[in-house]
Amino acid sequence: MALYGYIKVPPHIPPDGPASPEVQLRYLERHAARRGLALDHVFPEKESSFGKPLGERPEGRRLLSAIGPGDRAVACRAEYLFGAPGEIPLVLAHFRRRGASLFLLDLGWEITRGDMTSRLYAVVDEASRARRARAARAPHPEKPAPLRLALRLPEAPLLPAS
Repeated sequence: MALYGYIKVPPHIPPDGPASPEVQLRYLERHAARRGLALDHVFPEKESSFGKPLGERPEGRRLLSAIGPGDRAVACRAEYLFGAPGEIPLVLAHFRRRGASLFLLDLGWEITRGDMTSRLYAVVDEASRARRARAARAPHPEKPAPLRLALRLPEAPLLPAS
């Protein structure tokens, strides 16, 4: 049973700001320590990946490949982990199929356990809120793409077969 961390610095936040890799790492380590655990590996996303699905980012792909039964993954914010709200059910289904769990610090709970529908709506709501806030900070007015969400959890694998 391993504990993995995922770090991503959004492009609109200064690298030495409150969402810097060092700050996120401290949050992940504090989360692990409170549970009497240590991080086995941290996947730091270094390249710009704005809007890319988790499985298309180098470190995201490694995280999705690494998790197995009983493993846990933790990330600081839903908006850093998911590229778009429509990706959420795919990632959650991937974690559940592998018998792993996912904890988001901004939501304060493990999103892969319990009633999937209510948790899914909470994550979508958080991702939408973050997207609206990001659009409000954008230097040029840009109409965000409409939110599309499929509530059916697909059985197709998230990662291509290797």
